[in-house]
Amino acid sequence: MNNSSFENLLDIFSRAGKYPELVAEFHLLNSENKKTRQEAEEELFRRSYHQGDIGVVAPFVIPFFIDRLDREMNLRILESLLIELGCLASGSSRNINLENCEEEYTEEEKIQITEALALFAETQSALSDGVARYFYLLNHDSVFIRNSTIYLLMYCQFQLENIVQIFYSTFQLENHEDIKSLIVFGLVILSDRNCLEIDTVFLSDILISSATDSVKLSAAIALAHVEEENISGIAFARLLELSKKDGLWEHIRVHESALPFHILHFVDRLNDEQTFQLVEAMMQGWGLDDSVDDLILLVFKCDDDDDFWQEREIDSISKLQLSFLQKVASTDNVSYSSTLGNLLMTFGLRGDDEQNREKLIELLNR
Repeated sequence: MNNSSFENLLDIFSRAGKYPELVAEFHLLNSENKKTRQEAEEELFRRSYHQGDIGVVAPFVIPFFIDRLDREMNLRILESLLIELGCLASGSSRNINLENCEEEYTEEEKIQITEALALFAETQSALSDGVARYFYLLNHDSVFIRNSTIYLLMYCQFQLENIVQIFYSTFQLENHEDIKSLIVFGLVILSDRNCLEIDTVFLSDILISSATDSVKLSAAIALAHVEEENISGIAFARLLELSKKDGLWEHIRVHESALPFHILHFVDRLNDEQTFQLVEAMMQGWGLDDSVDDLILLVFKCDDDDDFWQEREIDSISKLQLSFLQKVASTDNVSYSSTLGNLLMTFGLRGDDEQNREKLIELLNR
C-alpha cells in the first residue's frame, strides 16, 4: 500500500477482504464535502485508537490518512490528521518487556502482549510510509500544521537519525517560539524512548543565544532531565533565573498535551536541594496559589495523586519538604488543593478540603 493513489489503496484494501465496514468511511474521507471528510476522519480515528491503545484497524487506516495529507486543503482537518497520526505513533504496548517474565505474566497474558507488540510494529511500519510527507509539512505556512508535525515525528520509531537531524536543522530555521520549545522537548522524548544521546551542547548553546525566554527555559528544563543532578552550575543557575520570571512556566505548559507526562517530570531527577531551590524560584514566577498541586507532586517526588495513598509518618518528611509545606500553609488556595488533601490523609488527617489549612497547621505542629 506504499505511496499509492487513493484508488489503488482502496482496491488493495478491498481485495484483502479485511474490515469491509471501513470501505464506506474511506470513500467518505475522499469526499469533496468538508463536513463529510471531517466526520469520516473522526470515525476512522475512533476505530483506530482509544485512550492510548492502538486498535487492530490502525495499520489499515493509516495509509488513507497519509494519502489525505497531500490533498487536504482544510487546515482544521489536516491538523487533526497529523495529531491523530501522532496519537497512533505514541500508542501503548511498546515498552512491555517479555524477557524473564515467566512469573510476572500468565501464558495468556504473554500472548496478548506479544500481539499488542506486533500491532505496534505494524502501526509504526504503516506510519513510516509517510515520512517524506511529514518532513515536507515542517515547512508549511501554518504554525498549527508545523506544530502537529513535530508532535507526530517525536513519537516515530523509524528513520530516527534523520528525524533527530531534521529537528536540529528545523530549530535553527523556525521563528515561532512555541514550535522551537516543542522541538526541544521532542528531542528529549526521542532520546528517552529510543536510548539516543541528546546533544547537550546544543541545549547549552540555546541558553546563551538570542532565543526567547520560553525557548531558553525549555532548554534548561531539558538539560535538567538529561543531566539530572549533574546539571552544570551555569545551566542550573539559568534554570532558576528563568523560573522566577512571571508566567514563563505557565506559558510552556501549552506543550503538555503533546508530552507523555506532566512537564514537571522533566525536572524530577534533580536532587532534593536542587528541587527545593527550583520550587522556590517557581513560586516567584508561577505563584504558589496557582501551582500548589503541581509543586506538591514535584517536592514529594510523586507521579500523580495515586502515589499518596501510602501511609506516612511525620518523621518521613525531609527538612526541605517541611519548609515547603510551611510556605503552602500561607497560601490563599490551600483549601482548594485536592492534592494537599490527599497528602494530609496519608498522615491520618482526614476531612474536607476546606479544612486543609487547619489540618496542615496541625501536621506542622506535631
